[in-house]
Amino acid sequence: MVTWNPVTGCAKISGGCRFCYAERISHRYGTTTLPWNRVNVSANVVLHPDRLDAPLHWRKPRSVFAGSMTDLFGEFVPDDYVAAILAVIARASSSTFMIITKRAERMTDLLCSDRFWEQLEAAVLARGADPAWLAALESSRIIPNLTLCVTIESNRFVGRADSLRRAPAGRKMVVAEPLLTALPSLVMAGFDEISVGGESGGPAERRLVEPCPHPDHELLARAIDPLCGGTGWVPKASALTWVRDLRDRAQTAGIAFSLHQWGGPTGRAGGSSLDGQAY
Repeated sequence: MVTWNPVTGCAKISGGCRFCYAERISHRYGTTTLPWNRVNVSANVVLHPDRLDAPLHWRKPRSVFAGSMTDLFGEFVPDDYVAAILAVIARASSSTFMIITKRAERMTDLLCSDRFWEQLEAAVLARGADPAWLAALESSRIIPNLTLCVTIESNRFVGRADSLRRAPAGRKMVVAEPLLTALPSLVMAGFDEISVGGESGGPAERRLVEPCPHPDHELLARAIDPLCGGTGWVPKASALTWVRDLRDRAQTAGIAFSLHQWGGPTGRAGGSSLDGQAY
């Protein structure tokens, strides 16, 4: 999967943002220097109109994470600019796109707004849409090559899934990453997939994994405990319960389940298998 960032920078809004990977990358390379909070939005968030139409010039189809260094539905991105982004996605129909947001309410409010669709349609027309194709888009108000995703890191925010259920989208996904608590109140309905992941970096108490207890874990972890997977890390008992619960409920509901990573000191430290199986 490739990334496309017509916007960079963000502002943290909930606990899952605390150790934001995008902020770390931005600070490492000096793109931003100030904390990613509401006070510093004007300094940290940058719109890149020069990048907007890049997907329209790709020669081969791509799988794209749109907005990997921001939240494209953040309140700091103007409505007409969000409309232009989605217009490009709609026109670049040979590629598939994924947008992940914590601003689920704004996402759905925009996509259910007549005014927003007028802006989106104007942006599509500006990019040379065929009238018949545009008429089909206007009728369905669904961009078929776009997956909308909401992040739910704790049970406090399962309401984001309610907004996702109301949003018109070709495909919908819940991203439970970084998973910080069990999600007993998450209703397994109205979306296509749930992807689960642990935090990379951050303090040990937020990780889903802990060091494998056996001193010879590099040689014996897989034989002694398949959950180690030879990585030197094992899921914490609480985390194992949380993730198994999400897997089992998703499978019962006919929703696809994937385990992106267990996380740890680095993203891949704990591997990505559950009960000896990769998802």
